Amino acid sequence: RWSTPRPAPFSGRWRDLDPAMAPDGSYLLFVSNRPAAQGGQPIDAAHAGKRRAGEGMNLWRVDRHGNGWGAPMRLPDAVNRCSTTFAPSIAADGSVYFIGCTAGDKLGLQRSTYRAGHYLAPVEVQLGDAATTIRDPAIAPDGSFLVVSSRREAQQPYRLAISFRTPHGWSAPLDLGDSVNGGKHSMGAQLGPDHRTLYFYSDRRLPPSDPRAAAAWNNGDDHIWQVSLAPWLDASTGRSR
Repeated sequence: RWSTPRPAPFSGRWRDLDPAMAPDGSYLLFVSNRPAAQGGQPIDAAHAGKRRAGEGMNLWRVDRHGNGWGAPMRLPDAVNRCSTTFAPSIAADGSVYFIGCTAGDKLGLQRSTYRAGHYLAPVEVQLGDAATTIRDPAIAPDGSFLVVSSRREAQQPYRLAISFRTPHGWSAPLDLGDSVNGGKHSMGAQLGPDHRTLYFYSDRRLPPSDPRAAAAWNNGDDHIWQVSLAPWLDASTGRSR
C-alpha cells in the first residue's frame, strides 16, 4: 500500500512540480517558480512573446542527508537558460534530460551532462522528425531507452512512446499503443526503481467492462497510472514473452 502524501520539508511555499529522483536516491531535481535569488520575487514565465506572472519554471536540486534534505539549489544559468525549463529526468551518470528553450524560442528535449560536480551546457536531443513535439522524458538509468510524451499536431493528444539508443543515435519513438494511451493526454512519465515499471498521469477512464468502472474516481480527471514496459524492453533485446 501507499502511505498518505505529505509536503516535503523544502516545499509548500512556492509552485513546485515535476520531481525526479536520482537513480541512487541521493538527490532530487524538481521544477519551481521560487526566486532565483533569496528575497526576490517568484519568476515569471516568458515564452513566445507572452509573459505569465509567477508561473516561471526553473530546475532546482536538493540533496538527501540521512533521513532529511538539504537546502534546494538552483541549477546554473547554462541549464536554466529561460524561464520555461521543466520535466527533468536523471541518468545514473548524473546527466539530466529535460524540456527547455532551444533556438528560435522553441521548447524541446535537451540533455545536460554532469561532470566533475558541474552541469554542462545542454545539447538538443533529436527524437523523431521536426514535426514531432516531445515532452516529459523519462531516461533509463543506463541511458539505453527513453520514454516520452509526443504528438505531431497541436490538436492531437500527447501519447507515450519509447525510443531506444542505437549506435547511430536514438530510434524513432515507438507509440505504446491504445491499451496504454487513453484520454486527452498521457504524460509525466517516471520509471520505478525496477526500471521496467512506468508511472504516468492521464485523464483516461476505465472501460465499462472493468469491474472498477463505477468507482467515483473514474471520472475523467487526471490520475496516476502504472504499466510494465517489459514487452517493449524484451522485444528490443530479441527476447519473447
